[in-house]
Amino acid sequence: MLPYNRGWGEGFVALWGVDPTNTGTNRDAAQTGTPGQCNEGRVADDVEKLLRFIARRYVAREEILEIERDATAADEGHEIVADQRRAIQVEEQRAIEMSDAFREGLMRAESARRAGGNAISLDDRKPQDDRIADALIHFLVRADIASSTTRETDQHHYIYTISVDWSALDRVSRDAKVNLSEMLGRGG
Repeated sequence: MLPYNRGWGEGFVALWGVDPTNTGTNRDAAQTGTPGQCNEGRVADDVEKLLRFIARRYVAREEILEIERDATAADEGHEIVADQRRAIQVEEQRAIEMSDAFREGLMRAESARRAGGNAISLDDRKPQDDRIADALIHFLVRADIASSTTRETDQHHYIYTISVDWSALDRVSRDAKVNLSEMLGRGG
């Protein structure tokens, strides 16, 4: 019988064979560029690396815990583990699919921060704004790295106002081994 509630970390690795903190791929090891040099390829890799980290550490973790809570004594242990692995794979795939919108959303939020603002507004009637809102809400708001409010504009249409918790995002980025300042084009 599998000990389902062994906690996050070593128990997670032992049960599911996946380290939630391992966001690296062979592509990460093959990155080119001088440290401190911001090139588009590296920024894209850093965004995906950060998203994979958030997906595993925060978003998929909630899915995995929900699978555990919903499991019954009649459920086969290997089926539960397979469901949990699928949850991780789904979130990692979603991270890849949403990386461009996430990157653009972070850049907009950083521009707003630089201008003295603390939030960005995104109108779901505009397709790109809708994609950005989906990405930021899915990965940052769900992980308590940002907050969001909504205002209805038309029936079933909203403006999302998203405020990034920059100190939390800085901390998560460090944990993910991503240089957030470089990724956002912040000077030294």
